[in-house]
Amino acid sequence: MMTRSPTYTVPSTSKNLQLQFTTRLSLPIFTGSKVEGEGTLSIALVDTLTREVVVMGKESLLKVEIVVLEGDFEDGEGNDWIAQEFNTNIVRERQGKQPLLSGDVFVGLDRGIGRVGDVSFTELDMQPKVQVN
Repeated sequence: MMTRSPTYTVPSTSKNLQLQFTTRLSLPIFTGSKVEGEGTLSIALVDTLTREVVVMGKESLLKVEIVVLEGDFEDGEGNDWIAQEFNTNIVRERQGKQPLLSGDVFVGLDRGIGRVGDVSFTELDMQPKVQVN
């Protein structure tokens, strides 16, 4: 007769994380002009439960891509998209045309914070958002 050892289940430690600009964007943003903020433009990875910047762990060292999203965010909608919704609404380079964003679109996080470099839109009516890669 064989005995089975008990199965142990480790509770999920998944986190609800959100990337946020830490400085306000200088609006309006014009085509061909550098995206700037009121001070140094940077982003932070924040735990949505504690509202604290994630300063430790592999998440605090992520590489982030700034992308263009299709959508109207004036009323705050679109803040709680699941990954599939977010990815579906990314506007990529159109065939035969220049990229919608130019410059340093990748930002490395260090202790959960990253400085946004020179980024500019090549077309009007685009809003900046970020995505974790």
